[in-house]
Amino acid sequence: MLISHAGLLGIALAQAGAQVLLTDLPHILPLTQANAARNCPPPLQALCAHYRWGRDATPVLRLVRACMGGVGGASCLALDESL
Repeated sequence: MLISHAGLLGIALAQAGAQVLLTDLPHILPLTQANAARNCPPPLQALCAHYRWGRDATPVLRLVRACMGGVGGASCLALDESL
């Protein structure tokens, strides 16, 4: 599962047993990482990575394939770059 919004849905899915990769913008990623660490203790799977939607997804997809075997779903909220 590839998703974020500071990790809310991905954390819920990890707590239900899914392996998730939470992606977000650089300035939001520390909050996402803190939320994942606080709410998904081992052995739950909630990895975090920087990704800006619309950019080359190859590095993120490599991480997904290496850790999880593929993407089961995705969520995207596009914001203006100036925000």
